Amino acid sequence: MYYPVNLDVRGKKCLVVGGGKVAFQKVRGLLRAGAFPTVIAPTLEGGLIKLESRRKVSLIRGCFKAKYLNGFFLVVVATG
Repeated sequence: MYYPVNLDVRGKKCLVVGGGKVAFQKVRGLLRAGAFPTVIAPTLEGGLIKLESRRKVSLIRGCFKAKYLNGFFLVVVATG
């Protein structure tokens, strides 16, 4: 079952927890919606690193900690 949610994330800071393919897809969707995504994960897939090099996303290399939740409008968990 899925629970649909429609949010206006334009101009909002959003956190994605996870650094794999699913996280990359979530980040791409957030970018299309006008959000400012930050990703936190100990390892990051190549697409996320490319987005960082183009200044489209901020990356935090490390494990998730509750202190990272402050200041974000939305948090998306995209881990295995």
